[in-house]
Amino acid sequence: LVAGDYTKSKPGRHKDGKRLKDRRVRVISRKDEFSQVMRDLNPQLNIFVPDKVTGEADKQIQVDMDFKSMKDFHPDQITENVPVLRKLLNAREQLNALKLAAIDDPDKVDAINALLTSKQYGDLVDGLLGKLGPSVDDASASQKEEK
Repeated sequence: LVAGDYTKSKPGRHKDGKRLKDRRVRVISRKDEFSQVMRDLNPQLNIFVPDKVTGEADKQIQVDMDFKSMKDFHPDQITENVPVLRKLLNAREQLNALKLAAIDDPDKVDAINALLTSKQYGDLVDGLLGKLGPSVDDASASQKEEK
């Protein structure tokens, strides 16, 4: 673990204006002490990242995160804390639930296929597949050929 002051404040000073050399050194000898230090320091991340969700070249997403424990660095927790990622994960979970429901009931498969091939939702599905990339288009084409 590398700790440091990455706040872009003046050299030798913390964002609160105090001199870095006047700050106390924290000694961590047990795991629970590390968690307390994390809560006390409250490290934060405030950045803009390229928007890979919509595929718009110049669009960026603002990401603001607080890290109160080491668990906050886990990808699952990051997904929960970034709204656009949380929405994508929820959509994925709903699609998986729909897929599982379709496996158990052949009538649901027919209803889903009818919905996906309807004009109203077919364009939406085609648009989504186009944004997801060629690997998804290839997979959906091979599934259509099997039927």
